[in-house]
Amino acid sequence: MPMRAVSETVRTISKGSVFWILFWITIGNLFQSDIASGQITIGVLKSVHLLKFGEAAGTCFSLTVDGKQYLLTAKHVVDGIKTGDTIGIYRGQTTWEDMAVTPIPVNQKVDIAVLISDRQVSDAGFILEPGSFEGLNMISEVYFLGFPYGGNRLLGGRTYRLFSTLSLSGTSYPAALVKRGIISGSDNSDTDSPIFYIDAMNNPGFSGAPVIFYDRTSNTPKVIGVVSARIPEELMTPKGVQPPPVGVNSGIVIAHQISSAINAIREYRRNENDRNQK
Repeated sequence: MPMRAVSETVRTISKGSVFWILFWITIGNLFQSDIASGQITIGVLKSVHLLKFGEAAGTCFSLTVDGKQYLLTAKHVVDGIKTGDTIGIYRGQTTWEDMAVTPIPVNQKVDIAVLISDRQVSDAGFILEPGSFEGLNMISEVYFLGFPYGGNRLLGGRTYRLFSTLSLSGTSYPAALVKRGIISGSDNSDTDSPIFYIDAMNNPGFSGAPVIFYDRTSNTPKVIGVVSARIPEELMTPKGVQPPPVGVNSGIVIAHQISSAINAIREYRRNENDRNQK
């Protein structure tokens, strides 16, 4: 075949290949956008709250397990909490709702607190459900929602309100900020405290945030973990030079698997049933 004919053939094949590559990339992006848009529903936003306990503030969320509602956060946010203590839930417009809680015992190695409140925190139709970390790929896309810096931050003389306002049926609700990342790895070496890592930027105040994964089987968002902390970055400096006193975000978020909380809840309920039968 003459060289000119070969060149024309290659050019034709290349154009066709580029067309189909771009076509399938576009279809893939549309599909991913459709999946992503379904992850953060009204139910998710209404289930996540700004919590305060004493001088500490963080994120909490409502979770349904076996038909009952619980309030979950990071254990270090409510450090030392005991039965009868009061927490505050931010309802917007400078309004806090105080409620008494009963903590459920959770393994000390797990940075998750499970609380039973004296009243329903979230509407019954807007409560998150637990999912399973098992079978997820290390690059699975996830979201986490929270209230950084207690919901506001002063910067340059202006106070930034670090949450949105969700309006539903004439009522306004404070809605958590949403962040996205991918599962970058997991650590199950301690079976009492399985954790996983998220490639994302975390800030103070996201502690206790739910990690959301979209379950394609049930077509619903599910909670697979609770945000605990982030790995701090160590700045590289010349030998003998002290790094500047600034906190650099490494982009590695630590989350505890939701299974630790589920196991604690079910053990608590079994013990409760045993006590009632005696």
